[in-house]
Amino acid sequence: MTTTINFDLLDAAIEDAANEDGDFQHYQGEWATVMNPQAGSAELCETGLCLAGFAAVREGATVPKPRRYSNESFWWIPRWWVDEETGQTVTDGEDLDGTVHVSEFARQRLGLAEWQSKALFSSSNTLDDLRRMRDHLREHPNATYTDLIALSEDRDCDCC
Repeated sequence: MTTTINFDLLDAAIEDAANEDGDFQHYQGEWATVMNPQAGSAELCETGLCLAGFAAVREGATVPKPRRYSNESFWWIPRWWVDEETGQTVTDGEDLDGTVHVSEFARQRLGLAEWQSKALFSSSNTLDDLRRMRDHLREHPNATYTDLIALSEDRDCDCC
């Protein structure tokens, strides 16, 4: 099966993640997170996104506004489900019909096979890992999960 990968979007999302002066910081460990959860306020400029988050934002997704736990002193990002056509965030209490998780929205817009998105969206990836995987996909658009994950720097097991 041949996939049609949207390399323009993949390139832009990786560069957005690398841009330290951008609206969001790169944090591969969560779809979206508050980078300083103990802060007195949480602004979207303190929000970290993974590669899927950057791609989704490029395609019109809106990042959920940070919230403060009612009896706690730290901030968090609520679930991130989006309208699968527009990318607009669905807020708590709204009907989920016609929505997808932000990772699926990004996968579809990037034109990735499911196993490719699992490798690219892995929480252990660095920006260098993402660039290596992207470059490998340019040459091998049907690369498997195993092919891609083997390019990651942080592989300390023999399983992959």
